[in-house]
Amino acid sequence: MRTPTPEIRRALDGRLMAALPGLGLDPAQDAAWPNAAFTPHAERPYVRPNCLFGNTSPAGLGPQGFELLSGVYQVDVLGLSGRGVAQAEELARGLADAFRGGARLVCGEAELRISASSVGPAMHTEGRLRIPVSVRWTCHAAR
Repeated sequence: MRTPTPEIRRALDGRLMAALPGLGLDPAQDAAWPNAAFTPHAERPYVRPNCLFGNTSPAGLGPQGFELLSGVYQVDVLGLSGRGVAQAEELARGLADAFRGGARLVCGEAELRISASSVGPAMHTEGRLRIPVSVRWTCHAAR
């Protein structure tokens, strides 16, 4: 079996797409997906997800063993500048809740486990208020 990186990305993106409407965001208009054209609405917050793959290590002996993959799903919440932090912080907390530790996602023949999610500090960048949400995950996949 090949390393299931596309399936991991799809599972995490799918979880994000399912969470956004409950937070008042439209996955088609309020998300800057990697390598896709995007122009943010001047009066709406948006999110920018990135799947950061970490180390792959053997999780068993022999050719029929498993691999342990790990990484971080980084979702930046980009709120409106000059409007305070409350709205962007609420969105960031809502996303962290959607990726609560212990959740399991199916990604092809493998299972992904979310170990933790956290909200980072607010920073001004790109004319927006950016709050990062980091989702740490692991995945056991057959070799």
